Amino acid sequence: MDAVGDVLAFRERSNAAARRLMAQVAPEDLAKSTPCAEWDVRALINHLVLLSRSAAASITGGEQPDWSTDQLGDDPGQAFEAALEAAESAFRQPGVLDRTLVMPWGEWTGRELASMGAMDSVIHTWDLARATGHPAGLDADLCETVLALGQQMMTPEFRTPEMGFGPELPVPAAAPACDRLAGFFGRRP
Repeated sequence: MDAVGDVLAFRERSNAAARRLMAQVAPEDLAKSTPCAEWDVRALINHLVLLSRSAAASITGGEQPDWSTDQLGDDPGQAFEAALEAAESAFRQPGVLDRTLVMPWGEWTGRELASMGAMDSVIHTWDLARATGHPAGLDADLCETVLALGQQMMTPEFRTPEMGFGPELPVPAAAPACDRLAGFFGRRP
């Protein structure tokens, strides 16, 4: 991922924005609708937790989480943090970025999976901010990076309600980076 440089730093930067926003999510926010038609805030956070837990399990050889169940329990913020920590620790293992990892939806190199997780974090941080009314805290440079990677990596099979991405929506080329990112991934800025 030449556009990203150090993929682990990119991942940590993406997750930092998500963490800042998650700290503001209140219990009453969990039932709010999100730009992802199939998910409320709780389901969106659950998706992020599952992605991190699944990546950690793939790297460490652990058991894959059950994608059909709620992973958040009574403390979504704690579940989110624990899942991010598990994934970040797993991605720091020597050689992981060059390994082939098996995820429930296919095989990825560690580098691809780390990048995809960072992209998902940024996109869904935007979704979470939109749903809760809190600032996303995403800077233009981070949005430009994710947009460029998305344009390289997005395939039609990911543009489904279950995956959380819709068809690309038109956004003016002069629009802010985060708005162009949202439109590319099927959100109305």
